[in-house]
Amino acid sequence: MKKTLIIITGQSGAGKSVALGALEDLGYFTVENLPVELISGFVGLGDEAPDKMSHMAITLRIINSASVSLLKSEISQLSQINVETEILYLSANTDTLIRRFQETRRSHPLIEASGSIFDAIQKEQLILKEVKDIATHIIDTSYTKSHDLRITIKKRYSISKSNSLRITLMSFGYRFGVPSEADLVMDVRFINNPHYIDDLREFDGLNQSVIDFVMKDESATQFISEFTDLLKFLLPQYLAREGKNHITIAFGCTGGKHRSVVIAEQLALKLKDMNYDATTVHRDRGRS
Repeated sequence: MKKTLIIITGQSGAGKSVALGALEDLGYFTVENLPVELISGFVGLGDEAPDKMSHMAITLRIINSASVSLLKSEISQLSQINVETEILYLSANTDTLIRRFQETRRSHPLIEASGSIFDAIQKEQLILKEVKDIATHIIDTSYTKSHDLRITIKKRYSISKSNSLRITLMSFGYRFGVPSEADLVMDVRFINNPHYIDDLREFDGLNQSVIDFVMKDESATQFISEFTDLLKFLLPQYLAREGKNHITIAFGCTGGKHRSVVIAEQLALKLKDMNYDATTVHRDRGRS
């Protein structure tokens, strides 16, 4: 299996940790502030866990010219063993970096005892000039919020063949309370209730007879059709504008045993057809 390594570098305070977190959300195996001389060794560890480390991402803190030369050597070694390597360089203007360090009350890694943040930023820019020249992709984060940077990273580096938004479809019973983790909650108690059918009461929404009963109700089929259309609009918005990588949609009926289970399962099938990673959880199916 071919391995991929994203090397995140650039100016201190430009958002390297934020970018690394976004890649971790996408499924990359990540390490922060890996020493430059350990890059090849780290990638080699991927041979021991190919399923977990086929896609890797690291941040580097380069503080002198020797580190730059070593980085070039490490990248050359990786190319010889067919590792797909990309250097993501993050930068920001001096005023922005100064403000960020002042707001967070962190010290710049190159600041000297009698020096200033400004001097440290200028020094780092000179050291990183060669790295910036060989970067695969450069992002200026001067006017970019952390939230927006995460979205940019996720759009560019997604490794999933399906839509990267994971969806949990949860059924529940209002009798036992609304799930606090739900992003969207839909009440499906308007659908005909199998509980009042003697031959169906003991079964749950995974039973074919219960499914057939629920789906014979035109209200159920119309709800599934129209809610699917709504999701076709909503889900890309959550991904593009909110940067979400997971959303929980809950469907409630009285006891959480029949109608909500059927609806959650039916909508999971619809979402899988739309190439989403959709799973079902039936919180109250076994409760009475």
